[in-house]
Amino acid sequence: MSRKLPADALRHMAFAVVGGFFGAYAILGPCGVFGNAQTVNLLQLLFDSLFGQWYSLLLHAGALLCYMAGVMSAVILRRKYHRDPGRISPFITAAAALLLEFLPVTIPSVAFMYPIFFSMSFQWTAFSGACGFNSSTIFSTNNVKQATLGLAEYLCDKDPSHLRRTVFFARTLVAFHCGAALAFLAVYWLPTHVPLCALPLIFLSYVSVVREENAAAFSSEPAAVKKTTFPV
Repeated sequence: MSRKLPADALRHMAFAVVGGFFGAYAILGPCGVFGNAQTVNLLQLLFDSLFGQWYSLLLHAGALLCYMAGVMSAVILRRKYHRDPGRISPFITAAAALLLEFLPVTIPSVAFMYPIFFSMSFQWTAFSGACGFNSSTIFSTNNVKQATLGLAEYLCDKDPSHLRRTVFFARTLVAFHCGAALAFLAVYWLPTHVPLCALPLIFLSYVSVVREENAAAFSSEPAAVKKTTFPV
């Protein structure tokens, strides 16, 4: 039996690396805030409204709108225009990286993160999981929970499916934090060009999408066609 990861699992891990890179860059770079999710941003919105800090409130409201726009864009592309957002997501993220490269770091940190809010929410909507598991490639909370639940359930009933669940989510966490470690190294060695360091990772994520599509097309072909087209 082959021990190779399925194509969708490899794609999932590749995008988790990208998610980890941008998540860490938002914290370690000029932003200082995690840009892949909305919990902190929504809390800051509340605090700004309570303290009457209207300029900051507008900036955080803009971040929320960028995040929502990323989600909506992926859905509209898929459902209304019948386009695969998974194919488009790497280009969106690459465009965000290039924009971050040229944005002045003197602008408010929340506004600087707008490309991250948009591109990461688009990626999350384009890829909701793999191998039958719902899993985020841009943050870790539920991945930690699912890995822990799978381990606890395996210890209770020894069902191998629970162990597979734990391994899948643990691999996602490892991939995410590998991307975060790469961002750390980029901030340390190339602090003024960190977004450009993400481009090779984004390219690999695109390759993983194409590989998954090719694997799906090959598996759907009749056996005779497979043998003729891909001789052993």
